[in-house]
Amino acid sequence: MKLEQQLFMDILRAFAAEESFCLPVIDPDWEELLHLSRIQDTEGIIGYELMHSPHLTPELRDVMHRCFLQTVGTCAKRAGKMAGLVRLMNDRGIEHLLVKGYLVRELYPVPELRTFGDIDFLIHLEDREKCDALLMEEGFQRTVDWEPVYSYVRKDEYYEVHTDIMEVDVSDKADYKGYFSQVWQHAVRQEGYTFVPEIQFHLLYLLTHLAKHITSSGAGIRLYLDIAFYIRRYRDEIDWDAFRQELAVLHLEAFANVVFAAAGQWFGV
Repeated sequence: MKLEQQLFMDILRAFAAEESFCLPVIDPDWEELLHLSRIQDTEGIIGYELMHSPHLTPELRDVMHRCFLQTVGTCAKRAGKMAGLVRLMNDRGIEHLLVKGYLVRELYPVPELRTFGDIDFLIHLEDREKCDALLMEEGFQRTVDWEPVYSYVRKDEYYEVHTDIMEVDVSDKADYKGYFSQVWQHAVRQEGYTFVPEIQFHLLYLLTHLAKHITSSGAGIRLYLDIAFYIRRYRDEIDWDAFRQELAVLHLEAFANVVFAAAGQWFGV
């Protein structure tokens, strides 16, 4: 592993452990390190861990500080807009289930450092027209209109509205679409018409979603970091024997072992 790659992983490990990163006395290629963080969408985390390092020049500390502030500003703005949309759906009586990054971000030491390209949530099929009407009234543009996924864009906002959270099978080993069609049976009311998945079911979904990415477009380090934070927070609330049985149903035991081993090796979980 190259010096910059090792340094990058060491910084993420310190962040996952909620520790201040102690920069060793080395001279890495800082452009390469920032490039790595950029393509993995973790610039804010790198900046957060390094912006106060006494071993950096004032100019580099300023760069890291900007990386941190830009990420926090962007993510806080997008999270705030999503919170506004949640309020509107509650006002209209539209039941919605939050999943993935928008939920997992709350497990991060600094939630605004968990970036996202889009924000996903689930609605009932019978609420499809009501939800679409709301988003059209709010000035969104519908960019994808394909049951069970509908995408909406407004300036820097991008939402994927699902009527089913697993629209394709990961492989031919199991009925993934059928399994996750039960999601509303594993939903917990958070407040009003807002729901979140049961802890164990959500972890199964996060793993399956990661597997889907790997079998199609690939997956970056951020999705593994999500798993690390999820396990660290909910480890004692998960019935691991029952969890293994569900992994067997999904034929994901070997895959989960690899992901958990990576979380241990990379992030100390």
